[in-house]
Amino acid sequence: MRYTERYLETLKKVTERLDFCDELKNKSFLVTGATGMIGSAFVDMLLYLNQEKALNLRVFAAARNVDRARKRFGGFWGSDELQIVLYRADERIKAEIRPDYIVHCAGNAHPSVYAEQPVETLMTNIQGIYGLLVAFVTLNKIGALSGSLVQIDGATGLMLFFACLPMAVVGLISAIHQGNTSIASIGLVAKKPEQFGKAMLFPAMVETYAI
Repeated sequence: MRYTERYLETLKKVTERLDFCDELKNKSFLVTGATGMIGSAFVDMLLYLNQEKALNLRVFAAARNVDRARKRFGGFWGSDELQIVLYRADERIKAEIRPDYIVHCAGNAHPSVYAEQPVETLMTNIQGIYGLLVAFVTLNKIGALSGSLVQIDGATGLMLFFACLPMAVVGLISAIHQGNTSIASIGLVAKKPEQFGKAMLFPAMVETYAI
């Protein structure tokens, strides 16, 4: 991929705001969905940060298409800091790697899957964001994001567990309704493109409730 000046400037602004770079030295990251929009941007940020700060990071970019990954990260292909890992979202990773951090950006978004299992596909692609938000809040609470883990006693562990439990229950229930609403909205836009605004609003209402 040929990076534009604006994109590089954005990466620079993002990395300059990170105040915990020292804690990332010599760490490794596994990024699933690395050729997707979010995953590829995250990989770019790590590689850019590695070059600017000399952190000796290793990035395992998990992707299901090697050719696409080679085209996307051509400038880093074969370097020590980036390793492409073959991966499918519905299968276990077969590579022998032990990353320090796992960033899950993969979603089941193949057109054939959308056609065969539209509700289930939308649920996995949308609903995972809520779990990710709660996970970041929890990781920040225990100090995992800053690199300095705090001591967690049994009572605090149970509190964190029960704090996350509502997300699991509410996410499971709202995912079904949001998937059905999204499918109905897609049908609405297909028949009446001028109703795009309403079609965007209906799933967002379910999403807002879940958050």
